[in-house]
Amino acid sequence: MVLSQRNYSVNKPPDNENQPAPQHATPIYSSQIQYSDPYYGDAPGFSSDIGLLGKVTLGRLLRVASQKWLTVLLVVAFALISTGIYLLFASRVYRADALIEMSTRRPRITAGQGAIIDDANSSWGAEEVFNTRLEKFRGDETRKVAAEKLRDILKQPTATSGEMEALLPPPLDIDFRLVPRTRLLRISVDAHKADLAANVANAFAAAAEAIAFDENRLTSDSAVAWLQTQVVSQRKALEKAEEALADFRSKNQLDALEFRKKTIQSALEEFSSTLVKLENQELLTRQLLDSLATIGNEKESVGTIPLSVPRQEEITERLRAWLDAVAQRDALLTRLTPKHPDVLAQEDTINTLHRQLEATVQRSRETVQSELSLIQNQVNSLKAESETRRKELAEVDLEVMKGKTTLTSLERERDASDLSYRGVLNRIEEARLSADENTASIKTVRKAAPPSHPLKPRKLRILAVAFLLGALGGLGLALFTDNMEDYITSTQDVEGDLGLKVLGLIPHMEVAAREELALASLTDRFSQVAEAFAGVRSLIDSLAGQQGRSILVVSTTPAEGKTITSCNLAIMTAKRGLKTLLVDFDLRRSRIGRMFKIGSDAPSLIHALGRQDATLFESLPQKTELKNLHVISSRPSSEISAAEIMGSRIVRDFMEWAKANYDRIIVDSPPYGIVSDAVSLAGLTGCLILVCRPNKSRKRATHHAIKRLAEAGANILGAVVNDVDFTKGSFLSNYSYRDTHYNYREQYGSDEHAER
Repeated sequence: MVLSQRNYSVNKPPDNENQPAPQHATPIYSSQIQYSDPYYGDAPGFSSDIGLLGKVTLGRLLRVASQKWLTVLLVVAFALISTGIYLLFASRVYRADALIEMSTRRPRITAGQGAIIDDANSSWGAEEVFNTRLEKFRGDETRKVAAEKLRDILKQPTATSGEMEALLPPPLDIDFRLVPRTRLLRISVDAHKADLAANVANAFAAAAEAIAFDENRLTSDSAVAWLQTQVVSQRKALEKAEEALADFRSKNQLDALEFRKKTIQSALEEFSSTLVKLENQELLTRQLLDSLATIGNEKESVGTIPLSVPRQEEITERLRAWLDAVAQRDALLTRLTPKHPDVLAQEDTINTLHRQLEATVQRSRETVQSELSLIQNQVNSLKAESETRRKELAEVDLEVMKGKTTLTSLERERDASDLSYRGVLNRIEEARLSADENTASIKTVRKAAPPSHPLKPRKLRILAVAFLLGALGGLGLALFTDNMEDYITSTQDVEGDLGLKVLGLIPHMEVAAREELALASLTDRFSQVAEAFAGVRSLIDSLAGQQGRSILVVSTTPAEGKTITSCNLAIMTAKRGLKTLLVDFDLRRSRIGRMFKIGSDAPSLIHALGRQDATLFESLPQKTELKNLHVISSRPSSEISAAEIMGSRIVRDFMEWAKANYDRIIVDSPPYGIVSDAVSLAGLTGCLILVCRPNKSRKRATHHAIKRLAEAGANILGAVVNDVDFTKGSFLSNYSYRDTHYNYREQYGSDEHAER
């Protein structure tokens, strides 16, 4: 991931410049990171088992190609020169093609079926036939015939067969190949002379025609003899089939079975018609029973008695008498009480009439029930008889079917025998005519002509392959040398291989002294360096949170820009309104005091720590021209051991004092690869920033530093890549620092001079 500087608003101070850094963010890397590489230990995204070429990605390929283009160019030039020398002395090979057409059957002068009977090949398809002929053409017999044809083509009748065969190319230089989806065969011949290639191709085409013609004549003669023997066997088979057919017809009377089948079917139809009538009658009788069951229960049943009910008139008469008596009783009840003698006498009359009605209805029901039983017996009898006839019909139908099947099979055998017999007779005649034909199943469609250009070597293809292989070889050599150099050259090396987040890319600037670059954020607010460190400061504020109050700046080797990064980061932090302390903990090679022009009489950090007196800490900070920035410098001493001081309690006390008095502390430590002071300071600061420099920092050394610092409890926030030359495109940046820088100067230049 490349952090483009255009994501940061550096042209104007932010509105919340005086606000403290956010406290809610969490660090990216913590001290719990574990490493276990066989060499230095495995870090996120870093692996030592990536081969001789290293990790190959598109970004790395573009970067290596742009940096080591001369290596790639030299390898490509060597490949092309070697190929040119080969093409200059390589022998030429010419190819000539002849085209012949093959048929799946031999041409005939008759319109019948094929004359030649070949049982072995009768089921073959066109593909099998063509492939069989193709293999025959590749044999020695074709080569001998081709030698004879070549003698005729070259018009050398006195030449021997051995001399002609010597002119033929090796078998590997003669190719017989079927043209896909056609009946064409291509004969290709490779030779060192164009005329010889064409003559040999035409000789093999003529040889294929001659072999096919001879094979046709020989097969026709043998076919006539073989067909004569087949006539006798086919005649006997025909006679046997006719005799079997006649015997079957005499023994099996199929006509009688058919008549019996029709008779049974007619009887079944009559049974079905009668059964339907009886079932309808049964249904009507059951309805009569239901009607009789309701008579006498309801007064309205007088008009509902069917006429077909037995004793219908008698039932109707008794029902009316009973209903009249009921009506008279109801009339008496309107005038008299239910206990009156007249009412009681009428009740006796009603009961008598009702008993008579019930007796009459019961006799009628018995009559209907007898009729229903008779009908049911008739239905059951018809069903049983129908089932018997159906079984008989199935048996007869099966016999008829078997008979017809056998008869059809015998007739088919008789017809097949008759057809075979007639076919053999026709083939005998056709075979005699086929032997006299002067055409073959193979004919030349196109003769070969001498080629105008050689087939081999193919200059353009060989040159293209040489260029491609040279380019691949050059890239491989460039990748190999780049992998052996082990330098950090791109953000992919930092983020992909080392697993660190890139916090910012500091552009390369041409300056006269290091002091000018270290104070670039202070002296020129619109410089490229100031823009870059503004972005780094913003990322630290958003990512580090509370742990960003104390920041340790570390590098692996000198001259990577660690001190420059510390100074500019401190300046940009102070500009944001935070009370900032810049501490020079490079006790052996102090530089920050010289950067900020602090006098030699100012208190020295190493001397204050060497006295083990915490009361001296208040006198160490020195003011700068920037309001919120204080600097603590140091001067080397031959009497005080920096290694002993870094292991003492006084360093922890100093860091606690600094955190209590400042909003942010930026510590400039010695390079990790030389001394181990950074390991001691890593556990005392909230987070750590690693400074890298392209083509200066080593990946393995940086990886080793990451591992050790993480083990010491460092919270590695990310990396700042210093001295990046964007004009070379090494980091694939599409952001134009120069144009933006000039735009800022044009827009805000007057304000800058006014402030100064």
